[in-house]
Amino acid sequence: MLVLIIGLIVFYIPHAAPVFFPSFKQKVINSIGLIKWRWTYSFFSLLGIIIIIWGWIIFRPQAPDIYYPPSWASHVTALFIWVGFVMFLVTKKQPGRILLMVKHPMMAGTLLWSIGHLISNGDLASILVFGSFLIYAIVSLIFYALKGNENYKFTSNQGDISALAFGTIIFVIFGFYFHGWLFGISPF
Repeated sequence: MLVLIIGLIVFYIPHAAPVFFPSFKQKVINSIGLIKWRWTYSFFSLLGIIIIIWGWIIFRPQAPDIYYPPSWASHVTALFIWVGFVMFLVTKKQPGRILLMVKHPMMAGTLLWSIGHLISNGDLASILVFGSFLIYAIVSLIFYALKGNENYKFTSNQGDISALAFGTIIFVIFGFYFHGWLFGISPF
């Protein structure tokens, strides 16, 4: 469990700092530059994800079950995860209808991804991982709402079509091939 907790801390420190300390990000960017900030942020994000996955794999076999998923869970989870993948690929460069409606598609995708996994996984290891991502997504969405949402203007449906197409392709490939290999659980 310790490895999992360390991974969560490594991942969330750079993600939470701009939310709870809004001037922190700008101070760091002013100090080291935007490119170095992005590389550092990406490095700790990736390192955190790797440690989280490793910690989850280690802890899950011994993690107690807190609740048992309902029989319909896998179907709802698949739907939520698919929409989450699509949301992750919505771009701000070509604002379409999805971006205008959702405002923060990456956080909405994280929210759906977390809820979907919590519906299907009742063990403590999964609750720690997906519950923390759910809390992070909710706090971030509240933070963005309080800060004021950006006003996007519709340009075309191209971004939506690309997000839908590539999100679906990645969802299918990941679900059929990589999820079982990485996590030992095949969702399909």
